[in-house]
Formats: sequence, structure tokens, C-alpha cells
Amino acid sequence: MPKNQTPALCLLHGHLLRWVQGCLLAAAVTSVGCAGSSTYKPEKKYAPAALRTDWKVLRQTYERCHPSLFWYSSQATIDSAFDALETTLTDSMTELAFKQRLAQTIALIHCGHTSIGGSKAAKRYKPSQLPPQFPLQAKVWQGDSMVVVANAHRTDSLLVRGTVLTAINGRSVQQILDTLCGFISADGLHRNFKYQLLSSNFAAWYKTVFGLSESYVIEFLDAKGQAARTTLLNYNPAATDTSTVKVKRLATAKPPAKPTKLPKSNRLLALRRLSIDTARSLAIMQLSSFSGGQLPRFFRQSFKTMRQMGLKHLAIELRDNGGGNIANNIRLTKYLSQKPFKVADTVAANSLAYPYPLSVRQGLAYQIQRLLVGTRRADGRIHYRAYENRIYNPKKRHHFSGQVYIINGGLTFSASILFQWPLIGQANVLTVGEETGGGWYGNSAVNTPTVVLPHTKLRARLPLYRLVINQNEAYKGRGVLPMVPVPPSSWHLRQRLDPKMVEVYRRVDSCNAGLRKG
Repeated sequence: MPKNQTPALCLLHGHLLRWVQGCLLAAAVTSVGCAGSSTYKPEKKYAPAALRTDWKVLRQTYERCHPSLFWYSSQATIDSAFDALETTLTDSMTELAFKQRLAQTIALIHCGHTSIGGSKAAKRYKPSQLPPQFPLQAKVWQGDSMVVVANAHRTDSLLVRGTVLTAINGRSVQQILDTLCGFISADGLHRNFKYQLLSSNFAAWYKTVFGLSESYVIEFLDAKGQAARTTLLNYNPAATDTSTVKVKRLATAKPPAKPTKLPKSNRLLALRRLSIDTARSLAIMQLSSFSGGQLPRFFRQSFKTMRQMGLKHLAIELRDNGGGNIANNIRLTKYLSQKPFKVADTVAANSLAYPYPLSVRQGLAYQIQRLLVGTRRADGRIHYRAYENRIYNPKKRHHFSGQVYIINGGLTFSASILFQWPLIGQANVLTVGEETGGGWYGNSAVNTPTVVLPHTKLRARLPLYRLVINQNEAYKGRGVLPMVPVPPSSWHLRQRLDPKMVEVYRRVDSCNAGLRKG
């Protein structure tokens, strides 16, 4: 060991030396990849040897570094799935086909922060002509419900918004959802996150997994609730009007201008917004993320405004909040919690010694962070001291003590769960809506680097720490269950009403009426 260097510094020096070399190589590879991105072809196939190398990199990285590989599925199940995948890698395969097979294997881990995405080149690729599409967008939810949200064939008077579907090309709704859900990673053993993700673009999911047919026999319930069926063709966005004038105009039209960048104020409002309903004495705080958006300042100003106006009710909209910075969710909890609280019982990693370090983006940064905040304990794991069992005190200034409604849905995830966990059971807090997508017992995240596979360049997420919010095993496998369940319905979709907000307004109005009588 060199003079005046601690073991940690020597280790850090060694990492830096190896990673400088690795970064130079990665930069060279990246430059080559970018240069060739314009020639990306979806039909390109990769040789079996290349696919097996990518499979090996992903499997060995997960086996060494994933903190919860066998949390919900046994080791035998995961090993069998990876082994079975390898046996299928005997023929050349496109990036998309390989991605789908990896997705089915990874979904068995039941971790919402563990997923597989396409290469950067694939995401940048834009076909010269839009391909045909499955014609229906649908919303799906618990109970094998599938309801039309939009129909690309706008003149169709049968399959309108709110129509309940029962089958497509002979496959029942249950069969369709069981198949599609098998490609999606989610926390625990429930499906609400998967259903919300499918609802965000059902047409794309259907096309990717089942492929396109020449036509589709759609079975549904008509306006009288009777079983009916109709046939739909694909929607072809490239098709033009048969009018010669219109075709000529389209052919000579200038390409659309690049979209202008939104003003900073609009970008902030897209992340967070506070609306005040003075008639109801209600503030509505919409949060789409716990990252960005100048949230510390936003929270401070919002709660100051609520105190100055003497507002009695606060609705916090988290249905589209996928998580983000843990420090920000702690800040928000401080304004609402009535007693000291903690984020988690356990925050621990198995290993940050990646078997293929050049494939792990931001891996070095997290290794350096581990030296600063991590401690290896008797259980052999690396514990994150900054959050594990640390107690936080509520804020006294601008603290809100009125009635709080937390609106949850399937996309409520990660830090959104950490925020509300200390508040559940508090007398003035109600959770409204649906079961969250994020795990109630905990999740695997905190730091989530990307593993870039060497040949296909597919990008896999790798959570490094297992975060257990509460050791009560009764919560394992489920999301936060609503105290006031408000599921979707075909009627609300047809009427374009938001049933969650309808319920919040009803409760606020009832409470205010009771206060006036008192």
C-alpha cells in the first residue's frame, strides 16, 4: 500500500485507473455506434454467438449485483428461466425479438426497477413511412376489464369510447392480458402497474406481442349490454385521401418545423402544480415526479400559501408519479407527518463489483458513492447509512394539519410509496383510488445504473439496493391498498369523468357542509 493512503483510497485509485481505461474504450465504441445509427435497420439479425454473449453478460451481472433476484421467485425458477432462454438462442434474431425473450425472463424477478429497453439506435430510428397499426386504444384494469378509449377508424359507430371488449380474434380478454403481462416487469405479485402501462398504449403492446393481422374480429357488448361482434381492418396512417388535389398538396408540403422548446415555466408546471379551489378550501398538488421541478422551493411556497389562506383540505395527485429523488419525498412527508418517521428499515446491496464493468453506465459513480455512504456489515451486504433507520422530524413551520387525500393509481411508484408510507394510519390522511404499482413492503432501487449489452446494445436496468420499508411480511407482494377504493368504470370513461377526483370533491363538500352545520 502506498504511503499515507487508506485501504479505501487505494481501492478508489484502482477503480479510477480501470475505469479511465474503460471510459476511453466506451467512448470509442459509442462514437462508432452513433455514426452508424442512421443506418439502423429493424430487420437486422444478430448471430447466435452474439446473442449468447449478451445473455451471459446480463445473467452474470444480475446474479452478482441484483439485490432481490430471488425475492419473489425461487432461485430454481430464475435459473430455469435463464437456462431455457439460452436454449432458444440457436438461430439469428432481431433486436426486438431478443428483447422480447429477455423481457419475459426478467419479468419473473417481479421488480419494477428491473427491465429491458431497446438500444439507443432503435429509439432514434424513425421509419420513412409510418407502418400500419392495430386500430384500437383500450384501457384495462383488474377483473379482466378492457374498454375502448379511442378507435383510429373514426367513422366506426360501434366501437366508440366506453365500449366493453370481450375478445379479439378468438382470444378472450383474460388470455390477451395474461400474455401481455408476461412481458412487463413490476413490483411484487399484483398487476395494477402492468395494466396501467398497457393502457398507456395498448395498440403498440398488442402489435409488438401478437403482431398484425389482415383484419380483426372484435367481440364486445353493445349499447344494450348484449354480446356482439364486428370486423376491423388495420389503421394505416400512411394512407392518403384519394382526392388528387389532396395527394398533390401532401406531396409538395414542407416538412414540419422542429417543435420549439417549452418555456421553463411550462416545463416546471408539467412536473408540479398547485391549484387552489377557494370555494372548497381545497388545494390540489399535482406531482408527476419527485425529481427536478425545483421541488424544495415549490413545497416551501405551497405550504406557506396554504397556511396563509387557511385551507382545510389538500389533495395530492400521484397517479402519474413514478418516483425520483428520495430526499424530495422526505421533504414532502415532513410537511404532513404528525410524528417522527423513517424511510426504511433496511437499504442494502449485495455487491457493486460488476462482472462486466464496461457495460455498466454510471457504475463508477455508484462505486465511489458506496465508499462514502456504504458500510459492509455482518450479513455480508453493503448498507446505505444515509437512509437506513434514520429518523426524520416533521417541520414546524408551514406544517399542514388539515385533511389530506392521497390519490394513487397503478403508475404510483418508488419514491411515491416512500413518501406516503409514514402517513398511512394517520387520522387526517386518506388514500384514494387504486392499488399502487410500487411495492408496499419495499423495492429494489436507490441507485439504478444501466447495463448496455455488448452486441445488441439493449439497455437493462440494474437496481443496486434492496429497500425494505417495513419488515411486516403481510405487505410483501402488494402495492399500497386504497383506504377509499375508486376503480375505473366504462361509464366514467364514456362520460369523460375522473372518478377519483369526483370522490375527493364529494368528501370535501360533505366535510365542509358538516363544518357549516356545526
